[in-house]
Amino acid sequence: MFIDFHLEYSDDVEQTIKNYIRYYDNRRPSYSLGYVTANHFYRMFMAGEIPHKDTFSSRELSAIPKFVRKKMESAAAKLRAEQDAWPYSFFNKGTDKDPKSIEEALEVFNDVTDLRKNK
Repeated sequence: MFIDFHLEYSDDVEQTIKNYIRYYDNRRPSYSLGYVTANHFYRMFMAGEIPHKDTFSSRELSAIPKFVRKKMESAAAKLRAEQDAWPYSFFNKGTDKDPKSIEEALEVFNDVTDLRKNK
């Protein structure tokens, strides 16, 4: 937008941005929408020409960002892979089951890491 609509030379930045939005919605084909414009896609969707995809109802809302959860899950997987190297009861904090949550796995991971540092 800055380059294509010469925003740096504009006397009316607000109008330039409005022009860009109009261009983006009505004239610019979008790869992710099958090379149609945003407004054309919206009209096709509202007319029932494009099937509705339910992509959000199965998602779990969380205060922990997805990339952090993935790192925590990776740490939990690493811990499970190391179970043979550590006594089973120590790894599971005296229980006979795997950590049930990412938070439990992270707690165990931190405990094991601290023990290794203190060796």
